[in-house]
Amino acid sequence: LWVYPLKSARGLQLDVAKMDNLGFEKDRNWMVVKPTGEFVTQRSRPQMSLLFPSFQQDESGKEQLCIDMADMPTLRVPHASSSNKTIDVTVWKDTVKAADLGDEASAWLTK
Repeated sequence: LWVYPLKSARGLQLDVAKMDNLGFEKDRNWMVVKPTGEFVTQRSRPQMSLLFPSFQQDESGKEQLCIDMADMPTLRVPHASSSNKTIDVTVWKDTVKAADLGDEASAWLTK
């Protein structure tokens, strides 16, 4: 079984997967978005295949998405609940509300 926490990044192989009302838990719960609100995929940015997601415990013991890439420090993605800012994101023909996870994540992903 595979899940892809960050849309268009590498997947995580699992022995067991939990289900929620949207499918596999943590599958495509995060995505990279352009300032214009369009989501980004490997179709336009093949280097996204070099992003390695994982989950680690944060200081409070909550599971946190971390993203690694060669020659880059680990990006520890803030929890969506810590964001006060939402943005409209276009995913194919749908528009959805998404949490903006901050300037640090944005700066890391644009390097």
